[in-house]
Amino acid sequence: MKIIGHTPGGYLIEASEFELRLLSGGKASGTDGGWREPGRRAAVGTVFNVSDVIEHVNNLRRMRDNAKQAAGYLIALGKHLQTDLPNMVCEPPPPPAPEGDAA
Repeated sequence: MKIIGHTPGGYLIEASEFELRLLSGGKASGTDGGWREPGRRAAVGTVFNVSDVIEHVNNLRRMRDNAKQAAGYLIALGKHLQTDLPNMVCEPPPPPAPEGDAA
C-alpha cells in the first residue's frame, strides 16, 4: 500500500485488491457489492469500513489476554489442589447407628 497523494480530507492511497481485502476484512459498503468476486474491481467511491475490522481485532486481542489470564488462574488452582487437597481430605464420619441399637 502506498500514499500517492493528499486531499483536503486525507490521503489518496494505491492498494492492491488483496491489500484492500485484508485491510477491510471483506467489509465494504456501497452499490458495488460484487467487488468481492474474483476478477471484479471495487468501484470508485466504495467505502471500506476499516474501523469495524480494527475494532474486531482489538476485541480478539482482549479475549486472548483474558483467556491467558484465566489459564494462569486454572494452572495455579490445579497446582494448589494437587499439593494441598490430599492433606485436607479426611475420613467421612461414621454412619449413624440404626435406631433401636443401644450402645
